[in-house]
Amino acid sequence: MTGTPLSINGLSVRYPDQELNALSDLSFGISQGTRVCVLGENGSGKTTLAHASLGIVPLLVPAMTTGSVSLLGRPRSDAKSIHEFARGAAILFQNPEFQFLGLSVRDELAASSERTVSPDSESVPHVSEFLDRYGMAHLLFRDSQRMSMGEMQRIAILSAIISQPQLVLFDEPTSALDEDGLDLVRAVLADSPQAAAVIFTHDGDWGRTATQHVIGLHKGEKVLDCSWEHAQQSAAQEVLQAHDSLDLLPGCEQVIRILESERPAGPRIDRLTLRGVASSHPLSDTLSIRNIDLQASEGQVICLVGPNGAGKTTILLTAAELLKPKRGRVTFLSRGKPTPPRSGKRPRVAMMLQNPTLQLLAESIREELCLSLRLLLRNHRRIEEVVQAVQETFGLSSLHLEPESLSFGWQKMLSLACCLCLDPDVYVLDEPELGLDTANREATAKLICYLAHSLGRIVLISSHDREFARLVADKVLTVQCGAIVD
Repeated sequence: MTGTPLSINGLSVRYPDQELNALSDLSFGISQGTRVCVLGENGSGKTTLAHASLGIVPLLVPAMTTGSVSLLGRPRSDAKSIHEFARGAAILFQNPEFQFLGLSVRDELAASSERTVSPDSESVPHVSEFLDRYGMAHLLFRDSQRMSMGEMQRIAILSAIISQPQLVLFDEPTSALDEDGLDLVRAVLADSPQAAAVIFTHDGDWGRTATQHVIGLHKGEKVLDCSWEHAQQSAAQEVLQAHDSLDLLPGCEQVIRILESERPAGPRIDRLTLRGVASSHPLSDTLSIRNIDLQASEGQVICLVGPNGAGKTTILLTAAELLKPKRGRVTFLSRGKPTPPRSGKRPRVAMMLQNPTLQLLAESIREELCLSLRLLLRNHRRIEEVVQAVQETFGLSSLHLEPESLSFGWQKMLSLACCLCLDPDVYVLDEPELGLDTANREATAKLICYLAHSLGRIVLISSHDREFARLVADKVLTVQCGAIVD
């Protein structure tokens, strides 16, 4: 490829306190108007490469780097600030919440288009027309904190391209999107034919439809660099499957045995019901779900599917008693009898949030696991036994690492491990497959089925991916406009 909005030569990156490079001796160039897919499994270095391309690493995120990066003809070594170096380029972060600066969609897009954030007569029509072009004018005055993750990702995509950058980097742009959202990514790429675009993804099938060229990463090293036409399908798949597939079940069985041995005697929750439930977002009085009737029994996986913003997350938060319903009732039953809400025997529910950064609070992976385990275990030796079993089972390379240093996909896996450490009666998992590569997705699906069908737990999940839903669910319920429609 010739002509280089982005040129990388011999780039290596190592983060502080890590023994291995996140990237090793990468070299490639991106020409104007080219669509390039950077393909790799969770933890392969895709996000590090995206951040290093714009100077976020090391100008904002400390790291030891060697080699050179040139962006739109500007060597990073000459840049005095990231603002100076990244001018004319834009990025979509894998976690869309990191994209937001303003309080509303209008303010966010106005700021991104380098217009004033104040509601003046010039910025509002511009942003309104831009949203309307992509069918999202109804979100103009929406508070960014009141959107679903899929809606956030849509707005973040528009935020990245509204200023018409010469180079745009999309980090896992499709991870939280429904089918209409995938069409949005294709549309913004089609509307920016002169811009170079690099899409970082674990989804080779989608990457092939949106790009012309593929660069494969595995453990920070380049293992593929050619056009899709010259790439054998098997070669692309090898990039995703180069690491050993996870078998979570043997290790999880060991963890459960330890936790069960320490569990006080007594019946488990065997049924969860929602009757006539209506709830709203904590920051709003407007109901986002209405008249929800749902029953989940032990040994059953129920999956809520539906478009971005349909209300799936609100139903899950209410079921997990993290949101108090405005109307209706959530009931946990054991042997046919409701569990008293303040009996000292609170329903044992573990919830995986859609965005793992909102629940990973500790300074290390070890401490994150221990936060869950200390709720159940008092014996330090038993806690350490479970931590070691979880590390080996989930393939967590180093327990001293900060959770925020992990890729989004591995943060999701750590969140799942923390839920397992609570040994709950009810698992509430919001988009558990979100951001996962093929191996981790399959391992997660098998674990969900094991928890329900072998251990008899109640598992309530959401997904915008109907294929994943069919893979794991005993019952699939469609949510639209805040209601269950089947």
